[in-house]
Amino acid sequence: MTNKFLLRNKENSLLNQYWYSTKTIDTIILEVEDHISKRSSKNLPWRIAFVSTPSIYFSIAEAQRSQCNVFDIDEKWKKDSGFVSYNFNEPTNISDDMKNKFTMVIIDPPFITKEVWQKYTETAHFLLCNPDNEADDSSKSNCIIASTIAENQQMMEELLNVHPVKFKPSIPNLVYQYNLYCNYQSEVLSQINPEVDF
Repeated sequence: MTNKFLLRNKENSLLNQYWYSTKTIDTIILEVEDHISKRSSKNLPWRIAFVSTPSIYFSIAEAQRSQCNVFDIDEKWKKDSGFVSYNFNEPTNISDDMKNKFTMVIIDPPFITKEVWQKYTETAHFLLCNPDNEADDSSKSNCIIASTIAENQQMMEELLNVHPVKFKPSIPNLVYQYNLYCNYQSEVLSQINPEVDF
């Protein structure tokens, strides 16, 4: 079944928009739902920031979206109640009432350079509840999922203390393969993606 977001939103090459495949979106949503379920079962609050990841945000259940925000430069979604106008060149130009309020951030920048990732790191630290604490599993309040190329592994470990997982995202119109990185152990993301791993 084709994802509704993918049907309604063409990629904008001027903004370096390249959407994940339906299967990749569904898998990341399973991970998001695992985070929500684990925290809810312990009566812990949760709130999720989708930073430059509108395809994930707009694909989650509408009921869950009320406790989520999408941070993006594309103003086409500004009418959505969870939309936050975001430019990575101003990484903490975000309302103070969002500071240290999120239990998970999902990040997919339009560029792969260290300079850009340094700015996204600032954003993640601004948003996360406990940005300096280590996460053991997806029930923690400082979970990070990020995507970039395999060659950035050392940089990603240094900046965000995230490590590659087995599941690799499919991004059909991108010419090179990305990895997903997390700062905790994920059962969902420990499986291979048959779209890219044969």
